[in-house]
Amino acid sequence: MTKATTVPLPSPPAPEGVPADAVLTGPSIPAIDRIKLFSSEQWEEFVLEWVDSPRGQYASVDRCGGAGDLGRDIVTTVKDGKGGWHNYQCKHYKESLKPSDIWIELGKLAFYSKRGDYTCPLRYYFIAPQGAGTKLTNLLKKPDELPAGLIANWKGRGSQKDAGTASSAGSTSCRRSSRRWV
Repeated sequence: MTKATTVPLPSPPAPEGVPADAVLTGPSIPAIDRIKLFSSEQWEEFVLEWVDSPRGQYASVDRCGGAGDLGRDIVTTVKDGKGGWHNYQCKHYKESLKPSDIWIELGKLAFYSKRGDYTCPLRYYFIAPQGAGTKLTNLLKKPDELPAGLIANWKGRGSQKDAGTASSAGSTSCRRSSRRWV
């Protein structure tokens, strides 16, 4: 009869370079990638905090996002701007923004400013963690083409009445303002 011998298993080697907190929280995520994980709601809250951070720039910073926002997510009132304001439109999409992503927002701007709900903003910003795609970037470099693009792309999105409003607003004060939006 042979006597059985046991040999203890060696302990596994300790992982190299893994800090103890990484075991609990996982690997660190760079800030630019972390914001891409936000929900649309979290993105608006983040933009609100970011816009409000330079406290001296604006007289007020308000969040209007959600149903009934009239195309305004974050609205700021410019100090000494004689009622002037800036609009921050938050877009948290999986891909970079395309021209088709902005036409409805510019249509809302044309419609509600023409109707008198508000004046055209001094500045209009699209804030998106994925940025603007090449086609949208090129379009925004030609602000004089925005009104014609809006009219061409508005057809089929709103009612005929709204399309007429977008057309006329595109040719009045918002058209003059569009040069300052980019």
